[in-house]
Order: sequence, then C-alpha cells, then structure tokens
Amino acid sequence: MKTTGSDPASVRVIPRATKFSLASNFDPELVPQLAGYPVDEVYGKFPTEGISGGRPRYLATPLSEADLRNYIVLLERHGIAFNYLLNGTCFGNREWTPYGLPLDNMGSSGEGKSATPDAL
Repeated sequence: MKTTGSDPASVRVIPRATKFSLASNFDPELVPQLAGYPVDEVYGKFPTEGISGGRPRYLATPLSEADLRNYIVLLERHGIAFNYLLNGTCFGNREWTPYGLPLDNMGSSGEGKSATPDAL
C-alpha cells in the first residue's frame, strides 16, 4: 500500500541544524563539555519550587538560589540557554485568583519572573 506523498523524490527536505535540549543535573563541571556539542538549552527547576517539574523532589539536586544563579551565568558564558521548567499537569485551579491572575511568583501586574540570574 502506498500513501499519497510517500514518494521520497516528492518530499521536500529542509536542512536544519541539530539542536539538543538537555535536562540539567546542575553539575558546573559538565557545562564546558556540553559547549562542544549542539546543545541549545538546558532545562531544570529550583527543587523546592511549589510547582511540579516532572521529577520527584527527593531525586532533585540540592541547590541554593546562589547555586542556580551561578549555574545559569555559567551556561550563558558557554552560549547555552537555561529553560526554567514549570511542568505540572494539574494545579486544581489553585494557580488562578478569582480575578484570573496567576498567584505565586507573580508581580502585581500578573507577569511572571524571568529565569535570568537577575530575577532570582
């Protein structure tokens, strides 16, 4: 059985650079080694954050705010972005006020904190 558009000669190939997004273990000694690969970003979260990140807290790397800040700066020096992870699937609508503005870690305008070293 042949489906429409399955002929390899009719498929348009768009070349793209390979980019990786890696889970962080917050090991600063690993960052310089990652710089030699096409790592676009590293993702992770502060282990004591109130919002789930997909990894149980007891498995998370112990980390202070200063450690996280320094890690993000180190990534930036090596040209790697940090993607702060907010990965909860259900908050039971606790994330919204009666007025529809997010609650935790939000400014008075409802804007969230940026995952930059200055915002931590």
